[in-house]
Amino acid sequence: MRATRRADGTGMVHPVGMRVVTWNLRAGPSGWVGSLSERIALLDQLDSDHGPWEILFAQEIPPGGYDELAAAVDATEGAWAWHDEPGKDAATVTGAALLLRGPWTLADAGMLTHAPSPKRTIAGTATHRATGQQLAVLSAALPPAGITQHQSPPGDRDVWGARKAEQARVIADWITRQHTQRPVIVGIDANAPRHDPPRWDDVTYWWDDEALLLGPDAIAKDAYRRWLADHPDALARITAHTPHGPLATTHYRGNRTPSRYDHLLITDDIAVRHIDHLTTAFDAGSDHALVHATLDPHPDEHRRHP
Repeated sequence: MRATRRADGTGMVHPVGMRVVTWNLRAGPSGWVGSLSERIALLDQLDSDHGPWEILFAQEIPPGGYDELAAAVDATEGAWAWHDEPGKDAATVTGAALLLRGPWTLADAGMLTHAPSPKRTIAGTATHRATGQQLAVLSAALPPAGITQHQSPPGDRDVWGARKAEQARVIADWITRQHTQRPVIVGIDANAPRHDPPRWDDVTYWWDDEALLLGPDAIAKDAYRRWLADHPDALARITAHTPHGPLATTHYRGNRTPSRYDHLLITDDIAVRHIDHLTTAFDAGSDHALVHATLDPHPDEHRRHP
């Protein structure tokens, strides 16, 4: 958190310029894919270039990998989804983590136990030590489902898709409930949308319920689209270069199709000062780009209550 702060009409002091990162680090049943040290080097370089991040929303944490990651990034607070069952791939065995540094503490951390893949979720309340401001934070991933609900035949082949839709509903419900009390930030590997063209209304999904998280009516909206709405020149350049999308590349679906699967979702009481996607994360061993942003939580009285 930058030292810069501002006061609202009540005289309360509110932090501004908090830096957050969301990243699918890539792991599997046997641990990290490639060298974790290369991921840490990229995070260190990010700190050097932009200033220290304060909250890391991490996905694909292997069994036993959280302590190693937390120590490597000097996290002072954190939590992760605990594993107690075997799995055959990253979709079934890896979890999610929240790692905090600097002025933030973490409380009430736990998985969304009603989600079909609870290990792929970890939520909590981040509190700023100096100001007392609270944020609801969630690191999560939706299960992969490379077939749409309209293409999916009956039977076992659509089980991941059905779980993906339910996971989206559970997370959307959590966001709605949390936002009655505090601003919300979600770092997520959504494995969606299917198509990500410049016009929000033209976005298509693998499963309709993904729109509860990524659509224009979501309670916590896509921070990158929020930023582009305030920077029409940047949006115009993207539209000219990739009129059919994606707005940015964070993953290659099937190792060949550029997609934007990784998102920061924020409620309307949080402003986006900067957001970027680091594809150098591919060179660091992940198959997902790193998304980082500078956010400004608004004073409480300006919150939108759903």
